[in-house]
Amino acid sequence: MVKSIIRAFNPAGGVHSFIYNYVTLLPADQMGLHSHDMWELSWVMVGRGERTMDDCTEPFEQGDVVLVPPDMNHCWKFDPQCVDEHGEISNTTIIFHPQTLAACASLFPEFASVVEALEGIRQATLYQGGLRERITALLRAMHDKSDAERVGLLLQILPLLVEGEGSSPIGGALCDDKSVRLNRITTYLICAHQRRISLDDVAQHVGMSRSSLCNFFKHHTGQTIFNYLNHFRIDMACDMLSRTSNSVAEICYKVGFGDLPYFNRTFKKIVGATPTEYRLNKKGGD
Repeated sequence: MVKSIIRAFNPAGGVHSFIYNYVTLLPADQMGLHSHDMWELSWVMVGRGERTMDDCTEPFEQGDVVLVPPDMNHCWKFDPQCVDEHGEISNTTIIFHPQTLAACASLFPEFASVVEALEGIRQATLYQGGLRERITALLRAMHDKSDAERVGLLLQILPLLVEGEGSSPIGGALCDDKSVRLNRITTYLICAHQRRISLDDVAQHVGMSRSSLCNFFKHHTGQTIFNYLNHFRIDMACDMLSRTSNSVAEICYKVGFGDLPYFNRTFKKIVGATPTEYRLNKKGGD
């Protein structure tokens, strides 16, 4: 596909100023790792999996909108289990040449600051929240439009790509920060384990969406957020059962469980014994 897109571009001759591409295909048919000298804005409409940006591989989710700068190696590897009723994934992509941006700045002085900001982007960028909704609405509107009408929609998209709120860099050098992000998540869970914790709480703390948080944590630990949290709470409960004379109910609430029967079930599932049996065994072994 890249070669065909490149052939469609002829900035000097003016065949296209940008390419709009909506595709549905089997996950296995998605393009592998590649790069080109153009900007690429991709919207994953159906599917999830792992994306690679330069040397960084991380989870992506359905609905993600990502801007890839020129000359960055990139690919999306789709999960064959997350497909539509036809067994396919789908995405919308627009690709535009740096000379398209230069032409915008030359023809429309009002776009000069937008183009300058875009040209300063060196990292792939993820768009979320309301900003993502505004971008995808314009991408969706392109579907039934002529080439000329799509140009007008592109001019509406470009300023959105440099808005700060709702956008964040991903991949590349930031991949080295995955251990830092993972540490922030686990530190938050450990520090807050005694109170009720929601996914929204954790996501807001680390600046991720709920689904991105869950995918990231599962990918790097093999556990869900709440499996990790429950194991930590049960570890704390084991320690308190061994060291204190607090009742099982007191310990249940002290380590962050809000329901005693659920605490007892979770404890036995993880430890293999009830809290009372665990305490008796520990005292019997002392």
